[in-house]
Amino acid sequence: MTEIFSKPRRRRFTTEYKRRILREAAGCKQRGELRALLRRERLYASHLTAFRESIRRAGIEPTLPGGRVTKKSSMKDLMEQLASQESAAAYWKRRAERAEELVRVQRKSLESQRYSPSERDALVRYINEIEGKVGVEAACNALALARATYYRRRHRV
Repeated sequence: MTEIFSKPRRRRFTTEYKRRILREAAGCKQRGELRALLRRERLYASHLTAFRESIRRAGIEPTLPGGRVTKKSSMKDLMEQLASQESAAAYWKRRAERAEELVRVQRKSLESQRYSPSERDALVRYINEIEGKVGVEAACNALALARATYYRRRHRV
């Protein structure tokens, strides 16, 4: 006789449960108390980390017994957060500038599909100007100019 077992389900923890466990964990002072708490609740230490992160993301301040907040945002944390946001903004600004430059290049290439030798030289000069912004490969692709042509002609110009 073959038994069919149901698939085990993941446990889902409510926000209130997470807050209660974090409060109890913060109150553990003696050696072994935290391990006993985790064993009693059938949790791992990684659960505590995940609970703290989900509470932080939700914007809820976990409180300790007595109503104290576990951690206030320090000026250093705020400065680090600001620096990371500024670097992300700078990254997206560079990407937008590169995209705008590529659009400009594509507009220029639509003006004529076949290039005379003098036009190719003009395109090579143009690619030399913008290669720091968009890169040679992207500029050549946008202008429908073979990279080999660019590399052959770049020293002549």
